[in-house]
Amino acid sequence: MKFQIPNDLRTGERGQPQKFPWKFYDIMLSKSPGFKWCDNGESVSMERGKYENTIKKHDNFRLTDHASFHRQMNLYHFKLIRTEKKGTVIVYQHPNFKKDFPNLLINIKRSPQL
Repeated sequence: MKFQIPNDLRTGERGQPQKFPWKFYDIMLSKSPGFKWCDNGESVSMERGKYENTIKKHDNFRLTDHASFHRQMNLYHFKLIRTEKKGTVIVYQHPNFKKDFPNLLINIKRSPQL
């Protein structure tokens, strides 16, 4: 079964399912340069320099730089697990963002902006 981003997701309403987690999952499924699942399938590894180019070119993202991307990750409660090699590899984890479990994405909610 092909992964598809639901059309009925709301945008702009805090506390409602948003499109960002679905778009990010789509990037992970497409095996885009700079992104890969860690061995356990419960965290994501991103290689700096490569992933920035991917998010700038990807059809589903309108983000212009890595700071915007990391801000979104923080707003959606992705936890920075570690950085390696002087910040060139970044690893994030979220309890509802797991390889082969797209049904959990509905549980990822955005924090209210202050």
